Amino acid sequence: MDQMRWYAISREFNDVVRVWDEWRTTLRKHPCTESYNIVMGLYVQVGKDSDAVRVFRRMIEEGALPNCRTYTIIIEHLVRTRKLDSAIELFHMLPHVRIKRTLKQYSVLVEAFTIANQLDVVKVLLDQMRSDGILPVRAMLWSLQQMQSAGYDAETNELLRDMLSDGRIKMIGYSMDSSEDDSDDEDEEIDGNNTNAVDQPHLKPWLDPASLANALQNWGAEEVSALEDANLVWTTRLVCKMIRSFKSAETAWQFFCWVSCQPGFIHDIYTISRMITKLARQGCVDLVDQLLSKVEREGIQLSFSTIRLIIDFYGISRYGDPALRVFKKH
Repeated sequence: MDQMRWYAISREFNDVVRVWDEWRTTLRKHPCTESYNIVMGLYVQVGKDSDAVRVFRRMIEEGALPNCRTYTIIIEHLVRTRKLDSAIELFHMLPHVRIKRTLKQYSVLVEAFTIANQLDVVKVLLDQMRSDGILPVRAMLWSLQQMQSAGYDAETNELLRDMLSDGRIKMIGYSMDSSEDDSDDEDEEIDGNNTNAVDQPHLKPWLDPASLANALQNWGAEEVSALEDANLVWTTRLVCKMIRSFKSAETAWQFFCWVSCQPGFIHDIYTISRMITKLARQGCVDLVDQLLSKVEREGIQLSFSTIRLIIDFYGISRYGDPALRVFKKH
């Protein structure tokens, strides 16, 4: 697999296929799904559409299961060939075949339909993105600004406020954290460093969420006091990254409760989804139940992907009854 990836990055198409064929002869069953994705993606890049279809059909016939990256490749190809109706139709089908919709898929479709000036479709995509608990990345900034210019203020103001500079933040230097993809999915990373569209400032380089979370692992009175004295401006994106970075779900929960009391911050679908999956991953059933009850009382609709993750994590931890309870209730 590593050789295939290396050759794919350098666009050595023949070497990728050669390594794949050699690898297949050593296996008793089909290779992993990602190997099909690499070959199919390369066929698409060089315009060999029929060969790409053949690889996809071969994947199905040999018993390999397509994943979200497989469908991302197909969606990108449909967008590239200007078959936007087919691309959006496939995208809407994914939850019905239990495939997670990803940040990369949303990014590709939002950009394509913005360029095509089909802003009503972009509005629907943004609504679905929020429902799935996925935050937009800066690569979507141009699309959001086009939406705002067209009068879609209600749909874009909150997202743009989180992506653009906050007057309370002293902006100097560049952020050390280049990753904008907060999703725990198998899809490609989104380039969050593309700032050509807007000349925007960045957070101070010392504000690294992973390092900050690591320093707060004990969550004692001294650490909390120092955090309060720092007077940080808590945004949805920063809180999501903090929750993801905590090693302990209990510590993440303490931070989650603490930050909810900070001036100007309110938990939303993004932070709640992140916290619930963090707790479910580590088998914190009681805390998950508390959050699910809160979500139900406040009328917040969790995405299919979040519910599926809760059930999957419960299954891994062998919490059958809680998993069944969540399944029946949602």
